[in-house]
Amino acid sequence: MQIDRTHIFVSYSHKDIKWLKRLQIHLSPLAREGKLDLWDDTLIRSGSNWRSEIENAVNKASVAILLISADFLASDFINENELPPLLEKAKNDGAIILPLIVSPCRFAETTNVSKFQAVNNPAQPLSSQTKTIQEKTFLKLSKDVEEILKNSKEKNLPKDSNKQEGFFHVMPVAEELLQKYRTKLKVEI
Repeated sequence: MQIDRTHIFVSYSHKDIKWLKRLQIHLSPLAREGKLDLWDDTLIRSGSNWRSEIENAVNKASVAILLISADFLASDFINENELPPLLEKAKNDGAIILPLIVSPCRFAETTNVSKFQAVNNPAQPLSSQTKTIQEKTFLKLSKDVEEILKNSKEKNLPKDSNKQEGFFHVMPVAEELLQKYRTKLKVEI
């Protein structure tokens, strides 16, 4: 299955549902603007093959947000079914893994996930922060996700861009250079 450059997969323990809800709220403006497609298992409908739904979502993801807690790290399902393909995608396909530490846990000692830079300081999990700092952490995460998706989209632009400005076919880098020269020379090209 092809990676969807706007697909975000959220992996979490069901015991951490309150953190998932805050994440959904902070990312909903980006989803509404069509900048991302947020997926978590709350989207699985009754009667669906839930295991297949999770596998499909993992396979499409370009970014995975991991809500890390002791419950997350203790989950056999997460460690056997979600993390291995996500880590493989990070290694082989360039998927981005964003650990968000929600409560004190053995994150730093868990090498398969701690090799990825956490959104927040592992010594200061969300549960130990004030509400305001929690919200700032979620805001930081939403900005990080937006930047990652923007950079991913720019990397995947076709080499031969059909964008036209005046009589020129301009690629993004050339466009930036032209703008610098226009400003420097104060000449309209």
